[in-house]
Amino acid sequence: MKGTMGEKLLSTVVNSIEYHEKLKQYEMKTIKLLIFSTVTFFAVTGCVDDLIIRGNGIAATEGRITPDFEKVKSEGAFDVHITKGDEFEVVVNAESNLLQYIETHVKNNTLRIYTSGLHSLNNRLPMEVYVTTPYLEGITQSGSGTISTGYFTAEHFDAVISGSGTIETYVEAASVDAVISGSGALTISGEAEVADFLLSGSGEMDAWDLDLHDCDATISGSGDIWIQVSHYLKAAISGSGNVFYSGSPSIETHISGSGDIIRQN
Repeated sequence: MKGTMGEKLLSTVVNSIEYHEKLKQYEMKTIKLLIFSTVTFFAVTGCVDDLIIRGNGIAATEGRITPDFEKVKSEGAFDVHITKGDEFEVVVNAESNLLQYIETHVKNNTLRIYTSGLHSLNNRLPMEVYVTTPYLEGITQSGSGTISTGYFTAEHFDAVISGSGTIETYVEAASVDAVISGSGALTISGEAEVADFLLSGSGEMDAWDLDLHDCDATISGSGDIWIQVSHYLKAAISGSGNVFYSGSPSIETHISGSGDIIRQN
């Protein structure tokens, strides 16, 4: 009987020791995890601070040498100005310590303007890119920046906005495709035989000064399209957006939602 009680007592002591050992191991793991989390937090915070580049307020200009290109794509809060000229030229105006982070490279015949790596540029002065090109077949604005162009002629011309940016362009083309995804705004003037417009979101597409023969306009969301068309208009609306038009075209409509096709004098 005494042996049995002794064995039980010994077992209880052993179990207690094992429990406290496990508790210590758990506490050590918890402490290590807290230390690791703290170190990681400060490391990440430091990295984030390193990625945010604040402008020094000193204006500077830098010319860039690039291969030939047919299109321009801007990704970010840049103000891009495109004019027609005999040679290809790219000039960047920005604060002196930001210039090295503004990339201008050509890939697949497209001049791409963007910020290098994961950096975020906190500029105090405008970041402007002046582009000169003999011809232009398309422009894309991704983000909150702006693109403006002079007069260009092309067989086909593309204008694309993704985000809240704006584009103002003047073209003469056989065909034009324009797409807005988000809250951006496009103003396009000139002349084209046919146009295909697609607007998804709350943006606005102003083609009031673009003389069109035929037009296919599609709205998904609350945005509006303004067009001038003489021969044929096909309009599809899903949502609350409207297609405002002038001219006397034959009209084909497909409407689901509260949007409408509205003629303007």
